[in-house]
Amino acid sequence: MGRKVKKMGAKWCSMAKVCNHDRVPVCGLSHAGEVMGFRDLCDMFDYNCIRRRNYKQTACPEDRSILTVSRRPTNSYYDD
Repeated sequence: MGRKVKKMGAKWCSMAKVCNHDRVPVCGLSHAGEVMGFRDLCDMFDYNCIRRRNYKQTACPEDRSILTVSRRPTNSYYDD
């Protein structure tokens, strides 16, 4: 399993390098079923690269309070 995460990490890092932040909030789903909010898709790529995770874009839950606070997407263009 470690090798798969390492290979995916390289993929996320290369995607993060060329990504342009658009500040459109997204949510990501981990292989363990955890849902995390991100400021935008590039933020998710950065997180996956740096933390060696494998979050993939998914629909955000209606109750956003269950998301991790530090990564919770907002409804506004700028962070509050």
